[in-house]
Amino acid sequence: MTTLNDLLQETRRRALSDMREEINLLAANMGSGDTTFSLASGQQLNSIQPGALVEIDQELILILGVAGTSVTSCVRGWYDSTATTHSANAVITVNPRFPQVDVIKAINEDIDDLSAPTNGLFQAKECTLSYNPVIVGYDMTDVNTNIAVPSANLIDLIEVRIHDYGPFQRWPLIPLSKVKIQRQADTTVFPSGIALQFYAGGYPGRPIRVQYKSPYTTPLVNTTDDVQAVTGLHTQAHDIPVLGATYRLMQFRELKRSFTEAQPEARRAEEVPVGSSLTSMKGIMAHRKDRIDAERTRLKQMYPVRYK
Repeated sequence: MTTLNDLLQETRRRALSDMREEINLLAANMGSGDTTFSLASGQQLNSIQPGALVEIDQELILILGVAGTSVTSCVRGWYDSTATTHSANAVITVNPRFPQVDVIKAINEDIDDLSAPTNGLFQAKECTLSYNPVIVGYDMTDVNTNIAVPSANLIDLIEVRIHDYGPFQRWPLIPLSKVKIQRQADTTVFPSGIALQFYAGGYPGRPIRVQYKSPYTTPLVNTTDDVQAVTGLHTQAHDIPVLGATYRLMQFRELKRSFTEAQPEARRAEEVPVGSSLTSMKGIMAHRKDRIDAERTRLKQMYPVRYK
């Protein structure tokens, strides 16, 4: 099982490479409303000074005051993170280059992007209907679960089959040329907002199995979330959002060079020319594209679309 924490840590390893950040440990449990905390025995404040930003779990904390080995004043839940409780000996990361809240957002954004038309990836889902020979249009609400398929969750059809009579348990294929999707249908007739129109024969009272392409489901929220169970992204493709999130995090690293009021470091400018960060990312994006192409080919092989 791959969890959100697995993707998060792998993204941070790729983005930070061999760079190590300053860390400390929390001395005692910390409540969601506490504005003071201390470091564990033997730990030193070092860079934890007024104006510093520290991260504990997924929360960012702005430091306002320090004394000894304690923070005497701080602002909780900084930069859209959520103030929450923390356990003793939790890791404190000082001035994190890639806060967890940003990494998780980048991972979710990349998973959403995978189902865009230019990438063409999807998860396969099913909806069961019941055939009625006097009806052409069917509401896309599963007859077994009574759960409707929202229009945003249906990219396209993969295949439609109807259960035959007899002992052979056959599910003959209905060509997609005989099936039409009507979106934004009248919800007084089609509560889901989608009407599936059948122009082929069937078997009265028998179930119709509709398999369709659906976008990946986000967001991943908790570090323990099972990536495949929550999003529908197959295990073999879990490296793709890591590549995409790494690029999303790194692409803005060059922006600080554009601030004219900041005095550049001549040596850094000479040894690390402008554009170095983006240049280093080109290989990652090329690798991501190759992986998306490979996954799209795998999905086409697993779920061929039959119009005849």
